[in-house]
Amino acid sequence: MPENLKYNPNIMIRYWPLIVGLTIILITLGFYVANFFGYPISENISDWGAFGDYFGGLLNPTFSLITLILLILTIRLQLKELEYTRKELEYTREELRKSAEARQEQNKNQERQNFEGTFFQLLQLYHNQVNTLTLLTENVENGRELKGRECFFGFYKVLQDIYNNMVAEKAVRSDIKIIEHSYKTLYSYGYQESLGHYFRNIYNIILFVSEHENIDDKDKHKYINILRAQLSSYELCFIFYNCLYSKYVIKEVGFFNLVEKYYLFECLLKTLLLPNTVAGKKRHYSMFPENAKNDPYVDYDLFEKSNFQTSSTAVETRGLILD
Repeated sequence: MPENLKYNPNIMIRYWPLIVGLTIILITLGFYVANFFGYPISENISDWGAFGDYFGGLLNPTFSLITLILLILTIRLQLKELEYTRKELEYTREELRKSAEARQEQNKNQERQNFEGTFFQLLQLYHNQVNTLTLLTENVENGRELKGRECFFGFYKVLQDIYNNMVAEKAVRSDIKIIEHSYKTLYSYGYQESLGHYFRNIYNIILFVSEHENIDDKDKHKYINILRAQLSSYELCFIFYNCLYSKYVIKEVGFFNLVEKYYLFECLLKTLLLPNTVAGKKRHYSMFPENAKNDPYVDYDLFEKSNFQTSSTAVETRGLILD
């Protein structure tokens, strides 16, 4: 506690009424002795009554005055003690407030550390899962085995071929129906287990960030951006069509709503969208209205100068160097 809050009253000031009272008694007795010293002690009761009246007449008003003064001093002392107590309580309350704020900040930092620890562990699990992927297909890279992240290049090529064949057959004209049949055909090739596990992992990472109560929306977007930075263009494209398939075919909107909320496709390479026309790519991307509205990189006019029929060739030319 600060030194200026300590109360230490002076002893002489505290006891001066008692000292004054004793002094007045001695002075009164001294005057009496000085005037009547040498006289024998009277045996007359009236003399003793006069003696009592003398002392009572002098001392009673004096002690009444002293009592009043003591009462006033007591009240003042109580007021000082109350003021001291009030300051002490204010000081204690301020210290408690600072301590509570420090604990709250410490808890907040600890929660942030716990969150980040879990978040980066989930990212590590994601990388471990991707690194274990393998894909062997006759239609990709002359049949050699693809490993890790490059598998999504192979998945993309298979899905693109299925999609283009369905469009060429013209048996189905609805975009959603074409996506549905393309996806079901892809899964029929045995890729559902690997891709399903992958999509659930990505979904749960985004859900973990979204549901954390002690992280504000601005920071949540930052963590989702960290996740998005780990994803290749082919991965984003597959997540794009997986969300469409989940929402419009199997009617599960959880993943779709999350990628809309956090604009996951802000950096999606639009040339990888499956349609071979600008209009088709626009239709597909417009199925994510929030992403399309908030995407600063959407400029389809630039794509109109490109021949989308050669997009697959461009992909093959890039080989396995993924964005």
